Amino acid sequence: MRMNNFKTNKWLGIAVLLLLLINAITLTILWKQNDSKPRDVEHKPQSAIFEFICKELSFDNIQVKAYEKLRDEHRNGQKEYQDKVRGAKDAFYSLMQIQNVADSSTKLANKKVADAIGEFELYNFKHFEQVRRLCNKNQQKKFDGIIKEVLNRMGNGRRLPPPKADGDHHLPPPPPDGEFPPKH
Repeated sequence: MRMNNFKTNKWLGIAVLLLLLINAITLTILWKQNDSKPRDVEHKPQSAIFEFICKELSFDNIQVKAYEKLRDEHRNGQKEYQDKVRGAKDAFYSLMQIQNVADSSTKLANKKVADAIGEFELYNFKHFEQVRRLCNKNQQKKFDGIIKEVLNRMGNGRRLPPPKADGDHHLPPPPPDGEFPPKH
């Protein structure tokens, strides 16, 4: 009986070692595959938007290539506008360091932020005009139907959804008792 128990334990030990070895190999393969994938986190949302537009509008290969070129040009040009917005916001918020800052100074700095954001939005608008021009008539109708969703996705959900028919803008309720930020 003791000999039979020893053989069973021996085979059980071998099985456990094999399973551990297989798990180690599997984890190694997964890590290596994960390391070999490009980590282009900055452009992931844009890639998802690109794929969404191509799919929703049923772009053919020629349209996909043309849109890809537009997307790359747009991506390269965005940095300039983003830097302007960031610089204007930095200048605006640096005014907090000045004691008794004049309202005219804050209004002027705020206008510079608004102007920089406006330029950036105009740049995006012109880009999507170009994308729309790639479309045939049917695709243009579809484009007009999905552009708000595309803009929402670009803004990572920061844009408000369109208002309901009753005029409610889907804003969250105010915090209780003037508490800010609200405690959960």
